[in-house]
Amino acid sequence: MALTLNTESKTYSELIGNGRFYTVPAYQRDYSWDISEWEDLWYDIMHLADEEYHYMGYLVLQNTENKTFTIVDGQQRITTLSLLYLSGIKLLDDWIQEGIEPDITKERRNELERGFIGNKSASSINITPKLSLNRNNDDFYQQYILKFRKPINISRQKTSNKRILRSYEFFLHKLKEKFSKDKNAEKLAIFLEKSIAERLVFTVINVQDDLNAYKIFETLNARGIKLSTSDLLKNYLFSIAFKTSDIDLKSAESQWQSISEALGSDDFSTFLRHFWNSRYSLERKQTLFKAIKRVYKNPEQVATLLDDLQEAVEIYSSLSNSAAEIWDRSRDNNQSKHIADIQLFNVTQCYPLLLAGYKHLPSTQFTKLLQAISIISFRYNIISNLNPNELEYIFNEVANKISNKEIKTAKDAIHKLKVVYVDDERFKNNFKTKAMPYSGRNKKLIRYILTSLENQLSSTDIAYEESKVTIEHILPENPAEGWNDYFKPEEQDIYCEYLGNYTLLEESLNNKIGSKLFEYKKSIYRNSQYKITKEYIDYTEWTPETLRKRQEKMANTAITVWKINF
Repeated sequence: MALTLNTESKTYSELIGNGRFYTVPAYQRDYSWDISEWEDLWYDIMHLADEEYHYMGYLVLQNTENKTFTIVDGQQRITTLSLLYLSGIKLLDDWIQEGIEPDITKERRNELERGFIGNKSASSINITPKLSLNRNNDDFYQQYILKFRKPINISRQKTSNKRILRSYEFFLHKLKEKFSKDKNAEKLAIFLEKSIAERLVFTVINVQDDLNAYKIFETLNARGIKLSTSDLLKNYLFSIAFKTSDIDLKSAESQWQSISEALGSDDFSTFLRHFWNSRYSLERKQTLFKAIKRVYKNPEQVATLLDDLQEAVEIYSSLSNSAAEIWDRSRDNNQSKHIADIQLFNVTQCYPLLLAGYKHLPSTQFTKLLQAISIISFRYNIISNLNPNELEYIFNEVANKISNKEIKTAKDAIHKLKVVYVDDERFKNNFKTKAMPYSGRNKKLIRYILTSLENQLSSTDIAYEESKVTIEHILPENPAEGWNDYFKPEEQDIYCEYLGNYTLLEESLNNKIGSKLFEYKKSIYRNSQYKITKEYIDYTEWTPETLRKRQEKMANTAITVWKINF
């Protein structure tokens, strides 16, 4: 059943007023906005005169107690607005020190503080803030920003705290510029209270628990509104760790940071899903959070999960890096080559299986499995363009059996994969009609296919990345008019992209032929060292019929190159 979003629109003034308090969970991510986001926000504020309201996006809140809300998503925006209002209050303090209508200015200053920052009790000079940040930022926010103090040694502060200070200073500088010629407390107050707070509008979604928060997140993502999947998953795990002690939370944070750094540009939630699918039944992103909650319920289980993730991340990050140190490069056990092939195919459905295979199979057995996955992926994904969902289900099933020790050898694993191995006849027929535009990733794929065929024909070991090898279009990409006698003009773009129209050629020879007619090209091809060129283009003319004949010969060779003997 589809999730219905109960939403309401609120201005920033309505959000921050009426005795409301907001908390960023202790385990939420640190403040991360930087100059580009601050400038964007200030630009939007300065152009509010051009629009009645400015839309600030979705704000997902969880009501924890009366008028106290946990910010599930949106803490970067709320924190930044708080820093903007603090900079306005600081500017009023400066004007008071300058003796600019001190009584009126002080009154305006205190109204802004009560309305947007927090209240001071009669017995304390400290503010009870409307906003509490996470465990890494809140102390800095309260001890320095709320008290308008600058740390003695800012260089020792966390990066996120430095950003908080720079954000506050950025908006203070902007407000000073704006009111440099008219230091008027009333005008500044109107600017902050009316021009900004009453015209910045959020769509507010209130949720009852973290599972509903995740469902909200998925629904928003489906509507094209990008929120932070990994943050929400992280928050759940950290909330469990936090139940035991602050020390356990620190350990969890440290591990999470280590895993994130090891992943680099890889998406954390995708890694988590692939990790999960290497051990448990297949889950999609939409159901992953619920599955994690079902299995990992206490701090000990979360600690185990983080340990397992830290162990797996080195393997996972290496799956997209054939040069990684963990891969065997020996001639008989060249794991690096197979990883490079899978990288080239841009196939990730096999990652859970590779995680399971690397962890539980001996190195030589893993190599056999790796090679089989490469061949299956080439037949299934690259040449046959079959539905990747079925492939993912089978890979998941075999991964689970390896993780559960039901499968202990590569041979048994490969046998289970036979159902997604495109048989020779079907593969041959698909190869015979395969076309690939010579652009983007296809350039490498075409080079890979041709060099693999050549290596089979000539018993050579040409690397497809070799710079001296060039790709020749027999029917040129921009054919001269004489080619119209052999290929109809309206067909030339189509036939130009067939695999049978591509061949390997030495750079020195390729420079000689350009877009010349086949009769001339044929004399050049005879001088090539490559059999796929010298022997596979032995025709008197180049037409759609001879192109198809050559591609069929290539297909016959292909079933011997990409083959598994079950």
